Amino acid sequence: GIATGTGAAVPATQRWNYTGNSIATSSAVDSNGNVYVATYNGDDCSGSRCGTKQLTPGGGINYFANQGWNGSGVFITGLAVTPGGIIYESVGTGNKIYKRTGYNQSTTEFVNTGLSRPCGLTLDSSDNLYVANKDSGVIQKITPAGVVSTYASGLTSPCGVVMNKTTGTLYVADGDGDIRTISSGGGSATLLVSAACNTNWWGGSQLAIDEAGYLYGRYCDGSSIVTQISPT
Repeated sequence: GIATGTGAAVPATQRWNYTGNSIATSSAVDSNGNVYVATYNGDDCSGSRCGTKQLTPGGGINYFANQGWNGSGVFITGLAVTPGGIIYESVGTGNKIYKRTGYNQSTTEFVNTGLSRPCGLTLDSSDNLYVANKDSGVIQKITPAGVVSTYASGLTSPCGVVMNKTTGTLYVADGDGDIRTISSGGGSATLLVSAACNTNWWGGSQLAIDEAGYLYGRYCDGSSIVTQISPT
């Protein structure tokens, strides 16, 4: 597998070559610039093909130890990392969110009830976790203590989510191909861009946001082309 990333300060591309032929299903970045990528291979989960990897800014690759829930047919659909290094991983087929206290630490079940095919994860400035549930069309907010509440509902089949930590606006890639916004505090979703990205498969609906508030997502045709959406 191969992952590439572009630095914020310098327009250069870093390339990592990691073990196994696999697809990237989700990613996250920590406060030290380490990139976390979850990958999956439906035919062969050996060699860390179905787990999370830490990609360092210098090009190094650290493989997470597989847990008992890793394996064929089970893959990570969402990743989020707090500034303190806590790592959250969602598993859609198991309707669970796992928590690690740091790189390569063993996982514990953080949330194991009330989820409906959880997909993307994101965090706000207080380390509250937000999860998009594809089957129920609900965005849930989960406190660091594990208290779950409904943040927004009525979406089609949401997956990609990203939080603007300055404004508190939540951006959602919905299953109808639209990108929607949810104001700070939760409630109804508002259409931002119609059919801006491909959300028809687990890994095709990731969103990203930079420090200036620009949003990034893939084109609807499923290509690798990324589009930039200006702050609103």
